[in-house]
Amino acid sequence: MKRLQNAVVYALLFLVLCLIMPRYAASGDTAYWIRWSDYIFHNGLINAYKSETNYMPLYQYVMFFFGLFFTKAQAMAEHIYLLKIITLAFDFIGALLIGRIVYEKYKDSGLKFKAPLFYLLNFAVLFNSLIWAQVDGIMATLTLISIYFSLKERVFISGVFLLLAINMKLQGIAFIPLYLLIIFPAFLKQVTAKKFFTWAGGIILIQLLIILPFVIGGDLRKLGSVVITSFGSYPMVSVMAYNIWYWLMPENPSEISNKIRVLGISYKNWGTILFIMTSLVALFPIIKKVFMLVFGRSSQRVNDREVFICGALISLIFFFFNTEMHERYSHPALIFLALYSVYTGRYLVYVITSLAYIINLESVIHFFKLGSYQGFIFNPRFVAVIYFIAILLLYIDMYQIRVRKLFIRSRAEAK
Repeated sequence: MKRLQNAVVYALLFLVLCLIMPRYAASGDTAYWIRWSDYIFHNGLINAYKSETNYMPLYQYVMFFFGLFFTKAQAMAEHIYLLKIITLAFDFIGALLIGRIVYEKYKDSGLKFKAPLFYLLNFAVLFNSLIWAQVDGIMATLTLISIYFSLKERVFISGVFLLLAINMKLQGIAFIPLYLLIIFPAFLKQVTAKKFFTWAGGIILIQLLIILPFVIGGDLRKLGSVVITSFGSYPMVSVMAYNIWYWLMPENPSEISNKIRVLGISYKNWGTILFIMTSLVALFPIIKKVFMLVFGRSSQRVNDREVFICGALISLIFFFFNTEMHERYSHPALIFLALYSVYTGRYLVYVITSLAYIINLESVIHFFKLGSYQGFIFNPRFVAVIYFIAILLLYIDMYQIRVRKLFIRSRAEAK
């Protein structure tokens, strides 16, 4: 009975959010979505990439099914805001998964009901999905599902969801190292020759099925071009992402090519180097545990809490150090931080990251029409400071338990 009541409450919340969401899409991308949906409707899904779409394969399916309901471009334009419902549905799936994960730890049905609200009622999440009308929430949820199943040692299904996340937005590749580290011990424990070929064959088959319509349409090369150029479509140091580059440059990074070289290395490659280095620091505690586990030096599994912190860190440092970043690319951090907050009872990082994210989005979209966006609050360097503090706090939390244990051990040995 309690489960039914909770389901009714969340169904009503979903309905309310659908009813109150703006009946327009603030994103400049919607003009492209209308054109692409109309093209797909009249020419078929197999010809999607002939419309010059630059989105990954899964979103072509979204536009295809959207176009089935509206046969004319004008109708599509008038109802394009309904695409938000798809993203909102994924937001709910991700939020409910947060509730499930927290319940599995604490066995508290009340917390299971309340935990999803920390994500669903976060204005930063709703700003992106219901006002900005972007689809980052879909990739965020697919990534969290993958990480969840990897912690459950479900090798194949976790790989499938990560594959789907990458096919939704290529930024999902940033989570591959974290996923591989988590799943590697389970893979070694479970793998047989038959299972290996079943898993590998299943993953390959699903990927082939996803791209099959575009192969039939003769657009495999165009799809490949979309994948290859995903991080080169906007070759600027920043695309309105308020990150470290606003500290390092006196000029506006959004107006500077990332191909310019410093000490023989382009800004783009410097960003990649910084991301890889900081990723290794974020992943090191997990790398160490996996190494000890695989080589029999410890029976301690990877800690869920560390995984959630690392998921948030990967998203934030990907956004903070790489070039060509859009203001929305830190979005997946929100779902990991929401989970981390209710899982540990620590909410500060979630709050300040959400604040930085909202300010960054609003400084671009001007939804609230605040007049001047030149003040201190909307200063890109100030927002970058907030993001940096969030990253720093996550690193501290990732390592402080280890430091405390080392300190306690040293004192015990001294006695």
